[in-house]
Amino acid sequence: MRKQSIVSCVTVGVFGALAFFLRWGQVNNSFEADTGLLTPGSFWTTGLMIFCVVAAGAIAFLSLSLQKRAMPMEYAVAMKVDTVKFPAAALVLGVIVFIGSIGIVLNPGDVTLMRWTGVLGILTAAAFPVIAASPRGKGGALACTASFIPVIFYCCWLVAAYQQNAENTVVWSFSIEILAIAFSTLGFYYAAGYVFNRPQPRKTVFFCLTGAFFAITAIGDFPGTSISLILIATALMQLLIAALLISNSVGGARQKEHN
Repeated sequence: MRKQSIVSCVTVGVFGALAFFLRWGQVNNSFEADTGLLTPGSFWTTGLMIFCVVAAGAIAFLSLSLQKRAMPMEYAVAMKVDTVKFPAAALVLGVIVFIGSIGIVLNPGDVTLMRWTGVLGILTAAAFPVIAASPRGKGGALACTASFIPVIFYCCWLVAAYQQNAENTVVWSFSIEILAIAFSTLGFYYAAGYVFNRPQPRKTVFFCLTGAFFAITAIGDFPGTSISLILIATALMQLLIAALLISNSVGGARQKEHN
């Protein structure tokens, strides 16, 4: 299953890179310079919309093709890795989130909630390495807290993003970012289900991979250095979680998924 996990994550990364290019083209060519309105019939908009649907469908097919009974149901098994690579990678991603979150705290813009989003981002930066290290230890309350902090962070970010665009009638100008945050929220939510003994592996894989896809795509919005750093770390962390879930699946195992 290790080969399948690598192929799946690389495929999603390639999908994200192509969608990033289409989003970049849309941002630079499909909005009127004076009004900011979307140009009707734009090739970039049509191409991006079709590609996002196709990519989401492909990820859904991949997730459903995984044998539910063969996937790990315990957190220690699902996130097990024989080296220090996962904890080390999570630590690096946590540092990236920390740097981006500090930038948000120092420059929250016109929405006050963004400053609190930055504070939660700092806590999320500390939670990432704890999440990665928990399968090696007893976990307990610390693991539960660490796994739930990112969910709160992305929920807060989602509300703040809506507030920022409350008066913006051009939905395409912020829709990709909203999708990235929303799917990432669900990805970390279902990943946290493992710690709370409510694992749903295929849903976790789907939402993590889709969240990673849209996070990569949203970088094409050029939202600024702070947000871009967090989006990059978000995508990579979700790809890591999905890769471990797929890699640690055991063919032929009979396990029951909690619904």
